[in-house]
Amino acid sequence: MIRTTHSIIFLDFDGVLCIDGFFFEPYTVNNLIEIIDATDADIIISSAWRLHQDYLNLIKQSNQSGCGSTQSNSWIDRIIDITPDFGYKDDPNLMPFTEFLKLPSPESIRESEIKHSLSKYPDLNWVAIDDMNLNLPNFVHTKLRHGLTASHKDQAIKILLTNPSPSKEDP
Repeated sequence: MIRTTHSIIFLDFDGVLCIDGFFFEPYTVNNLIEIIDATDADIIISSAWRLHQDYLNLIKQSNQSGCGSTQSNSWIDRIIDITPDFGYKDDPNLMPFTEFLKLPSPESIRESEIKHSLSKYPDLNWVAIDDMNLNLPNFVHTKLRHGLTASHKDQAIKILLTNPSPSKEDP
């Protein structure tokens, strides 16, 4: 159920919560929980993990086993939706190079998926946290090898608490 005062986190996993081969690095998960606690935000998964049932099962298992955080794994209970899949319909590795060059970048696809989801949740505060370099106004750019650091946590909280951005782009 969507609350009246509501914030959304569009969340990637690899390079945000999962780094250096660790499945849900504890400090990254703790930083995410602190964002949720400070902003009462819910989560929409924008990660490619949303496209693979095995990965979704891993998320559910981590919630049941309590791994991934020194705090509660209640963050998993804050997942309310996933972004749509606007990805490649054909395998880019099997197409002619000239056709491959015409494909949109993975970043632009992720941006489109997030923008589409915003149309379902208008007039909410939101932030996208990702290791891809997205061209979005409310964006926190993590690094693959470091994930969601304390600095990123502070940036996300500031965005969610001080930037009640509309879901449509500014003219």
